[in-house]
Amino acid sequence: MKRIISFLIALLMVVSAIFAVPFTAYAKDAQVSPTSYISGDFEYTVLSDGTAQITNYFGFKNEVIIPSVIDSYTVTSIGKNAFYYEPWPAPAKFGVAQTGVSRCVPITDITIPNTVTSIESYAFIWCKNLVGVTIPDSVKNIGFMAFAYCDSLSYLLVGSSLQSIGTNAFASCKSLETILVNQNNKVYDSRENCNAIIETSTNSLIVGCKKTVIPESVTSIGDYAFYYGDLDRVQIPKSVTSIGEYAFAYNKNLYSASIGDCVKSIDKGAFSNCENLKYLTVGNSVESIGDYAFSDCKNLSYVTISNLVESIGDYAFSYCQNLRDLIIVDSVKSIGDYAFFGCTNLVEITIPKSVTTIGERAFGYVIDDINLDYVVTDGFTIYGYNSTEAQRYANDNGIKFVSLGDVSADELIVGDADGDGRVTIIDATFIQRHLAQLEIIDEDRLTCVDTDKDGLISVMDATQIQRFLAQVIPSF
Repeated sequence: MKRIISFLIALLMVVSAIFAVPFTAYAKDAQVSPTSYISGDFEYTVLSDGTAQITNYFGFKNEVIIPSVIDSYTVTSIGKNAFYYEPWPAPAKFGVAQTGVSRCVPITDITIPNTVTSIESYAFIWCKNLVGVTIPDSVKNIGFMAFAYCDSLSYLLVGSSLQSIGTNAFASCKSLETILVNQNNKVYDSRENCNAIIETSTNSLIVGCKKTVIPESVTSIGDYAFYYGDLDRVQIPKSVTSIGEYAFAYNKNLYSASIGDCVKSIDKGAFSNCENLKYLTVGNSVESIGDYAFSDCKNLSYVTISNLVESIGDYAFSYCQNLRDLIIVDSVKSIGDYAFFGCTNLVEITIPKSVTTIGERAFGYVIDDINLDYVVTDGFTIYGYNSTEAQRYANDNGIKFVSLGDVSADELIVGDADGDGRVTIIDATFIQRHLAQLEIIDEDRLTCVDTDKDGLISVMDATQIQRFLAQVIPSF
């Protein structure tokens, strides 16, 4: 009898211990803290400051009201992925597992309480039917891609306390038409009813929408500002001096773009994958075109590059399949790898004397669909000057070269001892071989070989080239 009583007491202690432990929900990443609880349609965790973070939503309602207090804990945070669905079996408490069904899909309206100070990364991503969002005055931070791919989102009201917005927080919100920042916000504004979020201190436009009008006071377009947007045209005012990475990328309906005369740099991927972009005007102050800047703009047919552009980045115009006419101006010095790769309708190019670097497969190459190999476009022709980078590239790649004549002595490139149109370590070796009487430098080239400008050809000239290539000195 004592054994039976002892067993029952032990069993009661085990059961009591089980029910004393908080319910641990099945998490999307299978790593939920043991302090996870479920209350109503919400899962939450208790943070170190004694407040609650909403970590999951289990309901299927159209209108969702996030509680300000849950089980006596004040809700201060919407956690990472809280309303984002990845297939996983719902807890038995909620009946049949909902694998393959997104609970965020029915949501059209969501109320965020004034107790919330942080909305974490991916919190509402893919809420495809969410119509509008009001960010309360209490919210200070919005995380990376927090509202991305909310296809039906049409309006966004930003409170007075918001201090930081993560990259791509509103990417691909293609229905977004109205953006308004509370006038008491000291970090951001939406001046002149521009329908955008502007960082006040830098005058940088960081979030735009399809009805944004860029004010004249804006000096830069931030990274990803219109990423995956629904613009059909864009007019960048003269006040703007830079366009950030992927700022207008994946605007599939963008038809024309006019880049103001004060823009100095177009950064990486700025207009990439704007597949319907046909008309492009590049302002006269652009000095650099970044990697992938206009890649996969399949309908772009004509480009005039500004008279100040010095560098064209890797893949800058790759796969611009309709590009037929291209003028590279005399200011251009370097053209990156694959810069015009896959431009199937580009059959000829004139490369000026100023170009000293042409990257791998920059011109004249496409992919052979049958053999999946790189091949030179049939009949592709390069027009250029003898003993320049243009001729070197044509010869190295088996491309037809049509000479426009010789480069005059006063146009020779300083440091180009071997006359191939560029400065490399071979030029330093060439000078040394000349001094050893193993090579002869043409008389009209001697001036440009005198890199230290002392009037003599010596080993110091070779050393200067090495210093230049090692970026110890910026120029000769």
